[in-house]
Order: sequence, then C-alpha cells, then structure tokens
Amino acid sequence: MFIVKNGISKLERGKDQADINAEQQAIALFKIAMLSKKDIIEGRKMVPEEALRRRREHRA
Repeated sequence: MFIVKNGISKLERGKDQADINAEQQAIALFKIAMLSKKDIIEGRKMVPEEALRRRREHRA
C-alpha cells in the first residue's frame, strides 16, 4: 500500500526532501569555506588560543 498525495508517493517526497536538504547543506558548507578563504587572504585570522582568549574577554 502506498500513501499518495498529488500523485507522488510519500516515500518519493521524503527522498526528494532529503536530496534538497543535502544540497542545501553542501551549498552552506561551500559558502563557509569560501568566506574562510577570503578571511585568510585578507589577513583576518588568529591562532586558536587567541580566539579562546578573545571569547573569554567578551564574556566577562
């Protein structure tokens, strides 16, 4: 038995939605990578210890 809505089975809709979500996540990851690359090229980088120190200062 298949549950159908608008001529498309529920399983197909679920797979389509999973494909869309995977594509959106890939695009988001690509954007993060490109922004990181841009920051490094522009000299906006720091070592992890500096990032932790700045975060602690911001919280205080």
